[in-house]
Amino acid sequence: MRIHVLADANGAVRKLNNSRHLTLVTADDRSRPGITVANPAETYLQSLAAGSRRTMAQVLNLIANVVKPGATANTLNWSEVGYAQVSMVRAHLASRYAPNTANKCLAALRGVMRTTFRLGLIDSDALFRAIDVRRIRGGRVAKGRALDGHEIGRLIGACDQTSALGARNAAIIAVGFGCGLRRAELVGLDVADVLEGGKEIRVRGKGNKQRVAYLPDGTQTHLAAWLRLRGRQEGPLFCRVGLTSARRQRLAEQTIYDVLKALAAKAGIGRVAPHDLRRTFVSSLLDQGVSLSTVAAMAGHSNVSTTAGYDLRGERAKQAASRMLQVAMKGQR
Repeated sequence: MRIHVLADANGAVRKLNNSRHLTLVTADDRSRPGITVANPAETYLQSLAAGSRRTMAQVLNLIANVVKPGATANTLNWSEVGYAQVSMVRAHLASRYAPNTANKCLAALRGVMRTTFRLGLIDSDALFRAIDVRRIRGGRVAKGRALDGHEIGRLIGACDQTSALGARNAAIIAVGFGCGLRRAELVGLDVADVLEGGKEIRVRGKGNKQRVAYLPDGTQTHLAAWLRLRGRQEGPLFCRVGLTSARRQRLAEQTIYDVLKALAAKAGIGRVAPHDLRRTFVSSLLDQGVSLSTVAAMAGHSNVSTTAGYDLRGERAKQAASRMLQVAMKGQR
């Protein structure tokens, strides 16, 4: 039997046995093999989608180091984190990060504190005091950009589609833009997720939510070309080329970034990040008059306000308006 040891806010240690009952852990229990201490940060990370764990682990390590220099998420005693420590973390984040980023870090901290409470390490009063900090207000100019159709064409044109590598990369761009997928969603696709003869794909998004994405005609063409070279054996849809079917390896998220970076340089269109394809997808649909709620559903957003943040049409309108101004140069009458 594996016993999980929990410590409450007063330092008392308890064990959760297989019958799900908490009982006091004795000194003899501490010395017994098989006893493990439940770590709130690790428990919280395991509750997240696989694609979010690495980023959130980095965030929690940063927070732990602010609370106690030299500490990590795994070594920090989260039961000792209270309002004063969380306020210190908030001030640190506000001084170094954009509000949205800082608030996401605070959300992760609140998540760990709630997990600490659920593990029985703190009581409800301690939890309330620890997470009772205000969101960081403010905004920043949105990062990234929306590409135009010409740039999408040049990216795909930079792929040597006579080779398996080029056909795969062209399909990645076509699916990423045509369906507005996140990097994790792209690399998480399997051949079995290609439905209706290549007209639809099943996408596993954040929060383990599934949705069906419908492929535009051009995307269907590029995906079919890649599948002819890859074959339809089961396994990851986008995989490393040059390996036998039995050794197919799923691409890493970083590979998507590297592919786009190299193709953008080859096409001479400036920096392109994977999420720019998603921004382009959202802005293009809104440009064509598709409702915000429909675009949110297509993008896998649970809140339309998130989708609105991807809408870069306002920036283009401001650019166009500024070009219409006739600025009088010095000396002109």
